[in-house]
Amino acid sequence: MNSINALLEETSLASLKESGLFILSIVGNGGCQPFSSNNEPFTNITAAMANKMVGQEVFVPRQQPLKRGTMEVVSACQLYVDKKAKIVYVYLDTVVTMAMLLHKTPTLDEKSLQEQLREEHLITMRGLLVMLLVSHLMIPILPPSVLPAEFLSTLATLGQVKQGIYTHLAQLQSACWKCWDISVPNALFERREGEFRRERERFYPNLMGWWGPAKGVPLMVFVAAKAPIPNIDTIQRANLPMAIKRYQEALQIKIKSLFQSMHLVPAANDNSSGPHPIEVRSLFALPTTPSFIHVVPALPMMTKTTPAYNEYTFDACVYATHTMTSTDVCEEAVHDEPKDTKPMQSCQSIVEDCGDKLLRNFVTHWIKATMTRHPMHSHANQSNSRKGHDTKNGSVPLPNALQFVSVLVPLRSLVYGSSSGFNHKDHDFKKAVMAQSSGAKGMIQQIEVILRKKMKDVVNIEDVFSKRRVITQWK
Repeated sequence: MNSINALLEETSLASLKESGLFILSIVGNGGCQPFSSNNEPFTNITAAMANKMVGQEVFVPRQQPLKRGTMEVVSACQLYVDKKAKIVYVYLDTVVTMAMLLHKTPTLDEKSLQEQLREEHLITMRGLLVMLLVSHLMIPILPPSVLPAEFLSTLATLGQVKQGIYTHLAQLQSACWKCWDISVPNALFERREGEFRRERERFYPNLMGWWGPAKGVPLMVFVAAKAPIPNIDTIQRANLPMAIKRYQEALQIKIKSLFQSMHLVPAANDNSSGPHPIEVRSLFALPTTPSFIHVVPALPMMTKTTPAYNEYTFDACVYATHTMTSTDVCEEAVHDEPKDTKPMQSCQSIVEDCGDKLLRNFVTHWIKATMTRHPMHSHANQSNSRKGHDTKNGSVPLPNALQFVSVLVPLRSLVYGSSSGFNHKDHDFKKAVMAQSSGAKGMIQQIEVILRKKMKDVVNIEDVFSKRRVITQWK
């Protein structure tokens, strides 16, 4: 319990020890892109949007000094607690830049570059796994490319990881709670399984666990940042909301089809009109209702008149003659700017609302929807409503701070291993649990083996097959 009490103090959760908490995770997904001389580097956009969701300036881009009240709960994952709203925000910035790599290794060569990229990939996978195992709601911030191949590959790998460890992890977590004498209601964690269909339908839906490692299935909704709306510079203000809506609907169909083809979410059920029931082994769930993507359009911002604003990158050499020519083009474009910016200015207020007020409303809506209309309970609610059970009160119990921290302690020890700097206070976790539970040692070994094979081996395989592409990209 010493490690749990210490983490309660570090996370400022000691005062909420018995209060129910909602866990919301935000992923700043930008891909491996180097810094640019743009006025708004993409690394800052993800942190800015995460702060808009919270309503305060609490998160910073990766490897920058943390804000007061924010802590790094695991590698690259920043945690902030809104005590008034009783919401725990976890933010992971997956953007890797050349400046970050040079900061770690000033004398960067081809071999050290490969090692750094491999390590950053592992950090991202581990952070995402922890977030997916403890969160109620997860919001990836998608780049203009929408779904990078590396992000999809990581989700597919983590889906295999959860299917392999969820039984062992559930048993181990129960053993940990028993060892630490922490009470957990059945409605929060335990999922009662019936042998026959009629037996399962007799269980009251609120007695089916929905949170915790291996038992929880977070809802996943998306924010499309800097979305390239076609012909936005010529669209009239009155027609822009409809253009955004069409882009959103097309994007939702694309994302759902991709996830179904990769077996990350269940395919549509042709035999019934109702939603497909969600299993506890699922990595995440997509909402059954529409509008699970919030679109923040990108304004042209003189893209036609100043093509030289993105010239200073690490991708190619910049010659003096090209710089002088580009400067002349920029100077001429500044004088001609008012001719082409009227449509853009008329739509700017709508775009600003999408990235501020409407974004916050989107997050608030899904926080409430996750607690009241989770797909994991929809099938049970339908069957129990026919049997006379009261299903109007669809709210579910939330984990308190003690239960949340007691999940983080074993997770970061198992996922990050002894090499993590966070384990100096968690070293007694395994010994204490194994002393009380005879099967705990076997559970821990099984989880560690699966994590090592499914995560580290996948990263090494991808490194071999993509070595030429990655080195070319960063040269």
